[in-house]
Amino acid sequence: MFRSEEYLRHVRTYACLVCGMDGADAHHPRVSVTGNLDGLNMKKRGDALAVPLCRTDHSMCHSHGREITFWIKYGIDPVQWSEKAFKEWKQQR
Repeated sequence: MFRSEEYLRHVRTYACLVCGMDGADAHHPRVSVTGNLDGLNMKKRGDALAVPLCRTDHSMCHSHGREITFWIKYGIDPVQWSEKAFKEWKQQR
């Protein structure tokens, strides 16, 4: 599992995916063992899947119930965003 404080700092440079506010946290979406957001057996994944959420939206995501409903509500695919951001970060290195 990929872990990198350097990459998490990079994720925090982006604006919140929900509201666009600067000063985001690096949220680790909970995905199923198959990699889907809507599966059972949800668990936290490595840092490569981290996405930027402001403190308010980060708290809402954790208190929203099933995380997939949070992402559907805002029409955001955090896995797609994180895969693109991680790939770009690796190419810049």
